[in-house]
Amino acid sequence: MGKRTRAQDGPRDAAQVSPAFDPIRTAELIESCRAHAGTTAELASITSRSLHECYEYEESEPHLGLCCELVGQVLAQVQSALALLGIVIHDVEPRIHAEEVAQGCALQLRSLSRAMHVVRATISILERFQLDHPGDVLPALHDIERGIQFLIDGLRGVIRQ
Repeated sequence: MGKRTRAQDGPRDAAQVSPAFDPIRTAELIESCRAHAGTTAELASITSRSLHECYEYEESEPHLGLCCELVGQVLAQVQSALALLGIVIHDVEPRIHAEEVAQGCALQLRSLSRAMHVVRATISILERFQLDHPGDVLPALHDIERGIQFLIDGLRGVIRQ
C-alpha cells in the first residue's frame, strides 16, 4: 500500500484546470457515466433481490442483500449527481466550470470507491464460505464491480480534462 496524495482523486485547484477545457465534450463524458451508473444501479437492484430471496440470514450474519441494496443506492445517487454536473453553463467562465465539475466528480469518486469495497466484500464472503447461491449472483456481482470500475475510470478522465 502506498501513500496517497490528494491529486490522485481529489478536486483540482485553478492551476490544474486544463486550458483546453471543452464543456460540451465534458458533458458528453459525464452523460456516458450517468447512463452507465443507471444501468449498474439496475443490476445491483436485481442482484439485491436475488440475495434477499435466496438466503435466510441469522441476525448476527451480514445480510448480503442489504449490502447490494446499499451499492444500488450509491449508484442511483451518483446518477442523480452526474445529471446536474453534466449541465453546460455558458454564462460561467470555463475555468470555474471545470473546477466545479472536477470537485463534483471527486465527490462521486469517493462514494464509488466505498461502494466498490462493499461489492468486493460481498463477493469475498460468497466465495470464502462457498455458500450455495444461484448461478447468476456471483457473475452479476462481478459485473457490478466492473461497472463501478468503469465509472471510476470515466470520472477520473473527466477530472483530468
